[in-house]
Amino acid sequence: MHTTESVFLWFEVADFDAAVARAAELRAPVVLPRHRNPPDCDSGPNHWEIWLRDPDGTADGTWKPGPPSGR
Repeated sequence: MHTTESVFLWFEVADFDAAVARAAELRAPVVLPRHRNPPDCDSGPNHWEIWLRDPDGTADGTWKPGPPSGR
């Protein structure tokens, strides 16, 4: 049975660059490469994230909070 319902897990990390490097070292499949969210303004979540695929094929996000919006 195929369903479109899913859960997207987010993992907050203190050292985002180290997490990205570790994912590359492990050759984790990248769904969406390292990027700032939002990409070009101070509104919204204002953090860095990368989306990876786990061994079961599920997409997961890794992120690091940025400074509060408006700063």
